[in-house]
Amino acid sequence: MILIACAGAFAYMLTFYQVPDKTVQLLTVLTDNPILILLMINLGLGLCTPPVGSCLFVGCPVGKLPMKRAVRTIWPFYMAVLVALMLVTFMPAISLTLPRLIGG
Repeated sequence: MILIACAGAFAYMLTFYQVPDKTVQLLTVLTDNPILILLMINLGLGLCTPPVGSCLFVGCPVGKLPMKRAVRTIWPFYMAVLVALMLVTFMPAISLTLPRLIGG
């Protein structure tokens, strides 16, 4: 229950300070091309994968886990995120169906 309460408070703060809108504004100032925005998001995903993977280089020593084991474990999840990102980018109907049903 504490986790749900904290997530709700965090979501409220994100909405209150208009973080999603400001993020979209930042990305669209850089480019309007959806392919380039996709690449900028893949650059963010690159923080979790080798050889750059700075998040892995920090997380593995903290968790006392060998890098090889962590990478072997993370690949299926990384691929799922990459597939979902490609689907949403190249098939906009997937992400726009619910807002259209609601009337947004």
